[in-house]
Amino acid sequence: MCFRDDRNEPSDSAAVEPPATAAAFSAPGRSRTRRGWRSCILKLIDLNCPEAYADICKRIAKYVFLACVLISFVGCGIQIFQKNSYLYLFCLSYPFVLYLTIFGFNLEQFLRTIVDTEVNCINGMPVHSCSSNAISVRSEVEALKSDFNNRFKQIIFTSVLNAYYSGFVPCVLVPKHLYYDIFWVTQHLGFIFIGGFTMCVAYCFPVRYCDVFHRAALHLGTWNRVTHRTHHPPPYAWSKSTIFPYGAYVRHLGEIYRASGFCTSAVPANNSHIRFFVIFKNPALIYMVLFGIQIVLVVVQLLILMASREWHNLISIGFLLLANYFTLFKIARDYLIAKRIYAGESTGDKFKTN
Repeated sequence: MCFRDDRNEPSDSAAVEPPATAAAFSAPGRSRTRRGWRSCILKLIDLNCPEAYADICKRIAKYVFLACVLISFVGCGIQIFQKNSYLYLFCLSYPFVLYLTIFGFNLEQFLRTIVDTEVNCINGMPVHSCSSNAISVRSEVEALKSDFNNRFKQIIFTSVLNAYYSGFVPCVLVPKHLYYDIFWVTQHLGFIFIGGFTMCVAYCFPVRYCDVFHRAALHLGTWNRVTHRTHHPPPYAWSKSTIFPYGAYVRHLGEIYRASGFCTSAVPANNSHIRFFVIFKNPALIYMVLFGIQIVLVVVQLLILMASREWHNLISIGFLLLANYFTLFKIARDYLIAKRIYAGESTGDKFKTN
């Protein structure tokens, strides 16, 4: 991002400032600082507080910390409003409106990236129940879907927040007499959003997490509607409490369906169950898509780095590449692990369908 004072014509480097360099990590740091401080406070309580009073102390520390954060926000807002127009205050506080729209008045998502949303959850990681009851399997799938949606909303919010404060706010609040490169700013904003998105996905959806969904998907199974009038055994009447084996035929709402999973407890023609099974039948595909996005991002940034000549552009892209290299390594590792784990199951599926 290049700023130049238009009142002093034309100076290529004398009045050039590199705010994008500092902004590359300012917004992610701002969004993680509150969670970092909270983690340190909870760690100190665990180390020094007796176990009988640990929960009470953590609850008190939570509300005291929230009060301090709120007071600091209000104080900064008052100073900004006194020195600048209300537009500055609105631009800086807009993410809080977005937070209320997505999460409501739930404060846990403000303090924690991963929040336990179901009872069967240990340290933010859901546990597969491996039930033999079809109703329990579908209930577990609904709970996992809710947890997945909450994490995905957190990913979207964090990615938008980082891009908003790193690329959009500096341009909106820049003095009118300064010029900046719109193309470079837009490019920088896109890199921040995509890089932050893939980094958050790699953190919120590790292999262990997707493996829980994979096991639930195997128990859920799926149905294929029989469209042709071919010879098949007499269909059973579908029952919500029955787990059907592979190849079983059932009749539901006047249609005939065939079970295509190892065991099937899903509701026939339920689009939500179909999506869940298709996505998590082979989690390696998820990491393959992420790996493709991340490798394209890194290659594009390397090409821009080689074509750049201004020192502040080199530093800005260099910092982004450092963060994206780490994300690329983690996604590649998860993809190779998932591919090795689920390769045998994919081979078994092909053998079974043949």
